[in-house]
Amino acid sequence: MKRIFFSTILVLSLAAVPSAPAVELRDPGFEEAGADGGLSPAWHPFGNAYREKLTPRSGEYTLKLFGNFNGQMNWSGAYQDLPVQAGLRYQAEAWVRHNCNDALQGGNTAFVKLEFFDSAGNLIKEFESPRLAADRDCDKYFHLSTGLHQAPDGAARVRVTLIFEQPGNDPGAAIFDDVELTEKH
Repeated sequence: MKRIFFSTILVLSLAAVPSAPAVELRDPGFEEAGADGGLSPAWHPFGNAYREKLTPRSGEYTLKLFGNFNGQMNWSGAYQDLPVQAGLRYQAEAWVRHNCNDALQGGNTAFVKLEFFDSAGNLIKEFESPRLAADRDCDKYFHLSTGLHQAPDGAARVRVTLIFEQPGNDPGAAIFDDVELTEKH
């Protein structure tokens, strides 16, 4: 009888533990159009970032990123911010490819970044996925992940950023689709 009573108390106490709030990226497959037909307002683009009907992994649309061709190190991308709970673990991931007809060349790379900010907007910590580079097969999707990382003390929000890095004027573009943000206890 004691064992049943203890088991019942344990189950009830575990059921009372609140779960973490859901973190859900808006428009993770780039299917929603903004007012101008471009990216939805959920994504904040910078540099050359475009919503395209171009070799999607799922759905009809993707995010196409390419460099600014200014001869210097430059970045293009899009990001989304979401609230976090300090102490929980987060992982950002996406499927990325480069098409043979617009393949990455030279030092161009594409990657996913997970960034934690405090309530004043100061960057506390950041993590990057491995990079898609010119030496990877074209016309094939690769899964890039930052891995699971604990939100640091003081973190108020997490940013998922999809990035194309161009160190010079080399051509090529990266295609992103099916972005995810995972939250775990």
